[in-house]
Formats: sequence, structure tokens, C-alpha cells
Amino acid sequence: MCSSDLARLVGFDRRHLRRAVQADGGDLDPVGLAELGTIATLCQPGSAAEADALLDRLPALLPDVTYSIDEHLTYLRTLYPGPYAINAIRPDPLGAQLVAATLNGRPSLAAGIARHGTPDQITRAMIVLGRALDRHPGLATVLTELIGVDIHRLLPVCGEVSGRLTEPRPFVRVFSDLVGRTKL
Repeated sequence: MCSSDLARLVGFDRRHLRRAVQADGGDLDPVGLAELGTIATLCQPGSAAEADALLDRLPALLPDVTYSIDEHLTYLRTLYPGPYAINAIRPDPLGAQLVAATLNGRPSLAAGIARHGTPDQITRAMIVLGRALDRHPGLATVLTELIGVDIHRLLPVCGEVSGRLTEPRPFVRVFSDLVGRTKL
């Protein structure tokens, strides 16, 4: 499936959900839904405890939202069900498409994970971004911003992440360029 097909699928999902919400008499901010789906996909909770930890951090990750996080989570679970209270968007290429589209408009979401996320959430976000770089080269700027939040703390994580990627070269290029521009 190519990126344009995935983009159409994400758009279809959003329209379908918006109609369902309106039929229920609810109100939905599509941007809010995309932001929550992006954070869930970047952080990839793998247990109920990790999902709860992510839910606890959502106010710090989304400090300026004007929509109801709880209401939007309910609709997100309807559209993309999973075993936890908040789940990554699956399959992975669909999640990467949503992440790329959302972060293109709001790159600070990823930097927020670097500031307020747990070490595991930060590592997972870097892995998701690293895997998506081939299809979505614009994510290099987002990844640079994330690592740049605290390069001294995140540089060792970059080494770990590059070892976990099937194709690490785009990821290594991003953090190598950042290191080259930074006084360590």
C-alpha cells in the first residue's frame, strides 16, 4: 500500500468517525483525534500499566487542548480498538501515515514526549519515527526537534534505537547531523 492510499484511508476513517459522532449528537475535533492517535502510536503502550502511564501524562503532552481528551479517547477506541485504554494505530504503516500527517502540522507533539514521557515512551517514539523516515522524510525535522530537547540525555538512546531499526541509515543521518551542529 502506498502513502497516498494510506492517506486516503486515514481520511476515510476520520470522515466515518465524524459522521458517527454527529449521529450520536457528540462533538469531535478531528485534530484532537489525530493528536491522540499520534501520541498513542508514538508511545506504543504494550501493557495496561503502560497505557495508564500514558493516560496520566496526556495533560502534560497536550497542555493547550480545547477538546475533551476523555471524549476523544472514547471515539479513538471505537475507530481503532485494542486491548488497552489507549492503543497505537495499527497496522504500522497506517499509524506511520497518521503520525506523519499530524506531526507535519504539530511537530511539538514529539518534543513533548521527550520532555514529559517515560524513558520507554521516548525510546518507542524514536523507533516509530526512525522506521517511518524512509516513507516520510519530513519526519527528520520532527526527530531533530525531539532529540534536541535534551541531546545529552538522548544521545545514548539514539545509539540503542539505531541498533533496533532494520534500516538505521536515515535515523543515524538525522542524529549525526544534529550532533555535528551541537557543542557537546
